[in-house]
Amino acid sequence: MRTRSKVLIASGLAVTLVAAGVTTYLVAHRNIRHAKACAGPRSPEPVAGHPRLLVKSSDLDRLRGFATPQNPVYANGIAAQAAAGKRMMDAGEVPGSDSRSDTYDEYPTESYAELFAFLSLVVPDRAARDDYGRRACSLVMDVLRDDDLPEPFSTSDRSRWSGEAFALTVDWAYPYFSGAEKAAVRTTFLRWADEQVHAHTTDYNHPEPIGVRNDPALLADRTAVRWSLNNYYTAHARNLGLMAMALDDGDDPGGTLHHYLETATGSFLYVCDHALRSDAEGGMTPEGFEYGPQAAGYVAQLELALHTAGMDDPARFGPQVVFGNNPFWSSFVPAILHSLPPQPVVLDDDQGPVYLPAWYGDGLDYYSPDMIESVAPLALYAAERGDRAAVDAIRWLEINAAPGGAEHIADRIDDSGEVFKAILYFLLLDPAAPAPADPRPALPLTHFAPGAGRLLARTGWGPHDGILTYSLGWKGVDHQRADGNSFEWYSGGEWLTKQQVAYSGHSTDYTNGVSIRNDDPEHNEPDDYRHQLAESGSQWTVDTAGDPRITAMSTGGKVVAVTGDATNLYNNPYEKSTGVARATRSLVWLEPDTIVVYDRAETNADGRFKRFWLQLPAEPHVDGHRTTMRSPKGQQFTVDTLLPAGATVTSEPAPHSDDIANGDPIRFRLRVEDPAQPKRVDFLNVLRTGPQQTVRPVDDGGPCVGAAVGSTVVLFPRDIDTPASECAAGAGPGSRTYAGGALVVTR
Repeated sequence: MRTRSKVLIASGLAVTLVAAGVTTYLVAHRNIRHAKACAGPRSPEPVAGHPRLLVKSSDLDRLRGFATPQNPVYANGIAAQAAAGKRMMDAGEVPGSDSRSDTYDEYPTESYAELFAFLSLVVPDRAARDDYGRRACSLVMDVLRDDDLPEPFSTSDRSRWSGEAFALTVDWAYPYFSGAEKAAVRTTFLRWADEQVHAHTTDYNHPEPIGVRNDPALLADRTAVRWSLNNYYTAHARNLGLMAMALDDGDDPGGTLHHYLETATGSFLYVCDHALRSDAEGGMTPEGFEYGPQAAGYVAQLELALHTAGMDDPARFGPQVVFGNNPFWSSFVPAILHSLPPQPVVLDDDQGPVYLPAWYGDGLDYYSPDMIESVAPLALYAAERGDRAAVDAIRWLEINAAPGGAEHIADRIDDSGEVFKAILYFLLLDPAAPAPADPRPALPLTHFAPGAGRLLARTGWGPHDGILTYSLGWKGVDHQRADGNSFEWYSGGEWLTKQQVAYSGHSTDYTNGVSIRNDDPEHNEPDDYRHQLAESGSQWTVDTAGDPRITAMSTGGKVVAVTGDATNLYNNPYEKSTGVARATRSLVWLEPDTIVVYDRAETNADGRFKRFWLQLPAEPHVDGHRTTMRSPKGQQFTVDTLLPAGATVTSEPAPHSDDIANGDPIRFRLRVEDPAQPKRVDFLNVLRTGPQQTVRPVDDGGPCVGAAVGSTVVLFPRDIDTPASECAAGAGPGSRTYAGGALVVTR
């Protein structure tokens, strides 16, 4: 889905109309329905053991100290939302405006219930807490008693966006529910729990074999394991675990609901934990920045809830229930920070500053998203462990790098209207804490995520330092792109070249990769996406012939080099499209101003095009085999095409369909190809910033080929399985560095 549900209760049209006494407009599509009052006590005593999900009773005195008019995160966030929500509830707009859709709904009742339940814990005034508690109970019961909910309600988009609200409301407002209401909650939660266990919203949406726990049999299907990092799968895991922990023993006869916690931890979390350790090793989830923070966030929320509920006992449930056990989480925030350029930009004065990151995966809007749902649970867990550095790094990230930066934080906790995010901001940002320092200068200059196959390298953390990204990861789940062997370059405060971000524009020609015309696929109707991928010479993102492999990598010493074999990504045995014999790339970054790229592309037959692509933010000028561009910030950027010798080099406007992400700066792209279309084509391109230098090919007919750039020579084996040391004979004198499958000679 492309639209995220928003609960617009804090400001705007809904509040304006309610304040003016105009209610019929907003609820014209249905009769106004007032939630029935809950039967629980009006001013109950706290119940031992509650709250226990995300927050604990021992946290409440501290959190009530946050709930003051002097704290803008409280006053402009959940307090403002609550005031508007109460007016709407009193007018019958809540729950009356809830369409009960299983996907987008502008006024999901459970989010109001969640907000009121949280305030029943943290508002200092006891009478106000009681009022919020009764409201929370009434609203959530209004949904749970609705016999007309659509069948996929518990496993749909709505369940991802606000599904946590049901269990959190019950836990946080537990004293306000009567015994009969808790029994009704249990009945619904049991039905929904069974639906999570058998969910089929997308592919592989639940662990199999069903009923198996903490057993390697759950990991036997590698494809199924990879799908466990899909945002639906992780939402099912979170919701199942939260529901299983919400009720007390006495309110769950026979422990039937509680028993689902064994499935949430021993099946769902068991598989997710393994996938995070392997296929997402290094802190980068496969779905990228559009959906990855959500998917990881749902797991983080479950892990934190297990901890606060005292259910993170590895002897009982397995080591995966201990939040800090998985190294993925210690890499997650550094991976985000490494993806940010040194400074933000302002694309829209109303929005404020945003970071244009090294993006991967599908994208609707090209700027770094708000990560609060995934990083706040990490910070809260780190705070309990006394890890102040981790807490402050996340506080800096959320204050400064979320859209709008520090000056627009009120917009993120108010105008966004997303209740759970506002609650997490409240929990994260202690109003008495000093402003956090930028954590990035303390990080190393490179970050490699083996799971995603992503390398992020930079010359420093200053405003004009350079960044190189390289991507060669496995494919096979939703929201991935055909970007194997692609690279990006940031220099002088801007992206000189990067992939073109799109929501569903998956093909390789949107990236800085090589397109290779393959055999026609089995399904080849003109309007079929498989036909379109084949016609563009793209890699596949599903049913690939196998995983790609990075064969060599080297960083440090002012040289970053990497070599990768992407051949498997071009071939699809299921579609009988297997005509690509070779697709490899070797890349060397001579910091800070030169990149040398050598591509080897081969098909099983002549007459198949091979095309080198480079995406650009401004129109280039092509003069033979030299291309120059003046960047938007005025930098001189040059591309020298040394191979193939008979190459045609052309530029063209970049595609700008509705799928292109809002704010993406790519406007043109460079295309290099050999019009003769032989079986094998080798591409050799040298990218430079600054004044032009003498650039020439180096080829003595031996096992290696390369480029001389000024006084430096870079040589690559013609076959990536040939050691770079074989290039020594033709290198000539000079200081030699073997790096990432290449030989660099400095004379």
